[in-house]
Amino acid sequence: VSDRLLCGIAAGFVEEVREADPDLAEDLRSAGLLQELHRQSTTKHENKSSKTFEKHGLSCPIQIETVDVGPGQTHPVLKVADLLQALASCNKLCLLWGATSTTTTHQNTEVLPKFWRRWRQHDPQHAVFQHHRDHLAYVLPLQLHADEGQTLKKTGVMVVNWQSPIGFGLSTTDDCPEAMSLNYLGNSYATRFLYTVCHKKCYSKGKSEFFTGIMERLADELLDLFWNGVTLNLRGKKVAFYAALLGLKGDWPIQARIGNLSRHFARKGVFQVSAKSGFCHLCRAGEQGYDANDYGSSASWRATYLKCIPWDSEGPLCRVPQSPAKEFIHKFDLFHTVHKGVFAELAGSALVVITDYSLVGSGDIPQQLDAIYALAVRHCKATNTALHMDGLTRHLLSFSADYDYPVGNWFKGADTSAMCSFLEAFWAEHIAAHANESDEYLRGFLECLRAANIFMRTLYRSGLWLSQERCRTAAEAGAAFLKAYIETSSRAFDQQKTRFKLTPKYHGLIHIVDNLITGYNADRRWTLSPLSESTQMDEDFIGRVSSTTTKVSSRKMHRQTLSRYLTNMWMQVHGR
Repeated sequence: VSDRLLCGIAAGFVEEVREADPDLAEDLRSAGLLQELHRQSTTKHENKSSKTFEKHGLSCPIQIETVDVGPGQTHPVLKVADLLQALASCNKLCLLWGATSTTTTHQNTEVLPKFWRRWRQHDPQHAVFQHHRDHLAYVLPLQLHADEGQTLKKTGVMVVNWQSPIGFGLSTTDDCPEAMSLNYLGNSYATRFLYTVCHKKCYSKGKSEFFTGIMERLADELLDLFWNGVTLNLRGKKVAFYAALLGLKGDWPIQARIGNLSRHFARKGVFQVSAKSGFCHLCRAGEQGYDANDYGSSASWRATYLKCIPWDSEGPLCRVPQSPAKEFIHKFDLFHTVHKGVFAELAGSALVVITDYSLVGSGDIPQQLDAIYALAVRHCKATNTALHMDGLTRHLLSFSADYDYPVGNWFKGADTSAMCSFLEAFWAEHIAAHANESDEYLRGFLECLRAANIFMRTLYRSGLWLSQERCRTAAEAGAAFLKAYIETSSRAFDQQKTRFKLTPKYHGLIHIVDNLITGYNADRRWTLSPLSESTQMDEDFIGRVSSTTTKVSSRKMHRQTLSRYLTNMWMQVHGR
């Protein structure tokens, strides 16, 4: 709610209690807070409510810092070190290693060394092992995330935050404690920590230096935290903690913006394969002679993996200590690659093929989609699977006519998993009922659906680190999907059908699956789950912060949003 509404509610409550019992109004534990809010409502100084919350211990007690982001330009931020000190001061630093209290046995000296031992198998050349190998129990692993939300008038607002990969797990996990927990459960205000927000008018065309300046200042701080650390109060003792950057999470556009990537999927003017048509920042896939859709072990792009820098000039984060191959810091996001990418393409096409074969009765496409939706709802209720969409339409499938490639454009990425589950059951039943009919096209994408569902179920039931058995299951399912999908896409093309589109995200999935295959073939006891670099919960955080920007003064949006965040975060951290 807005400051004005908040103070108005408090004022109304105070006046009503005073009328009923004047003594009670003075004896309330929150009387001081309510009276100050009442006074601010009366004097029209509602914008001071944030200071009132801080005064009464209801807001995180740190200062909003102003940093230089360019010649004559400044911007407000919440420094990482300040937030770490605030968390430590209230015994909540342990949230960064998946514990609720530093007094429990689940302490940093147990969790962090274990994490770094496993990370060394995943990224052995990271600078942390050269410079901090003797005190890894006091090095916090941090991930960055940035994305554009929406503020007033449907204008963009950039939200930059940081987090730990270690958290409190998933509601669907059945893994052992040794696998450690992903950072998914819990209110995102208590698991992601805001650095700053920035209105699009500040970084739109011709003003990219402003946002670059913000990232430069963040890189400066991460650099200082890596080398010099910060002194924190841990269990009554002054302890020096350090921070090491693991990677940047986010969709491809933000990776390209922050990393100055010259190889990414949105490059303009690339209409044919050439020496300049590469789109992968990790390899030369997409260029002449480097087939991006070749998933085989002898694919030509494999020889170029982490060998060719994907920028003309380094981005700000390249200054932060990391691996020698600095492009490795830009992570493929499973959420956008799969839920909003390849598996959404699969689900969209598999739904439309039902209408191609008229398997839900006659009628036009909208009528058939309604019938399919009813079947999907029934399946989801029977399997206790959440389904958020309220119908299937041509628009939702980006399928205005038969010349379009259908894709699931539903708002919730989780609906991709729900629809893949339904489609596997539907097509398995149909093919079983027509076992005498040989249709490799249908059998091919049923294999895609089966592999996709096994892949996702395995990851969502596992922890931060995959055991050898779970890694093998996920790797085999991922490889099976890659093979079946490209074969199905080829069959659709041969039949001149616009189904099962191949996009650059298919190549991104190849890299994700490759990491699992590499981990299993190397006989690693633990392999990092790709869900650790996915952004489902980050999307929730972006939505919450973006919503806050609509409830503050547009002239002071940046600072007031940070102030609101400090109150919201402090309440969630303390479980209020």
